Amino acid sequence: MAQYASEVSLAINQPSGSVLIRFVDPIEKKLVAEVYVSVKTFKQMAILTRRLLKEYEAKEGPVALRPEEYEKLGVAPEDW
Repeated sequence: MAQYASEVSLAINQPSGSVLIRFVDPIEKKLVAEVYVSVKTFKQMAILTRRLLKEYEAKEGPVALRPEEYEKLGVAPEDW
């Protein structure tokens, strides 16, 4: 499977409650995609993403992140 890195940013727009998801090519620094969804849809996506990741890791093994990636996200590796 090809590896593709992307810089992802998330922001909740107040007061509308829409979520902006931006994907930027880290090499060319170009915007690849910009998606707006409701907070409810974003929560559904988060739940489904976590479920799919757990299923994938059960079959293929853990997806490793570097310690600085966990630190940047503000979570501990054991929380994932």
